[in-house]
Amino acid sequence: VTDSESGAMRRMMRLVDTSEGSRDSVPLPKQHVEINPKHPVIVGIHDLITKEPTLARVLAEQVYDNCLVAAGLLDDSRSMLPRLNDILVCVVNGAKAKHGSGSKEIVEPEVVAKTDNE
Repeated sequence: VTDSESGAMRRMMRLVDTSEGSRDSVPLPKQHVEINPKHPVIVGIHDLITKEPTLARVLAEQVYDNCLVAAGLLDDSRSMLPRLNDILVCVVNGAKAKHGSGSKEIVEPEVVAKTDNE
């Protein structure tokens, strides 16, 4: 994440806002993320766009949130948990299919994609 205010600055601003009686959270300004287009995760997401567009979107959102966490800018990382659980279900299902696991039951992920309003 580039051109971002520090996580420490955001925490300080939140403290100032709450001490002045404001209940609204400090909005996160627009962020710029630099990616390595040759990274295996980015290449894999790109390959999934045509085959599994929903999964590709969920993975891209997770990469973005990972960047926010690394920069100290994600206020509540618990918002990622449903998405992470869906990703884990996809990984488990892929491993079952690849290795012919004894259990043939495929668990359907509850894909939680963010809307533009979130």
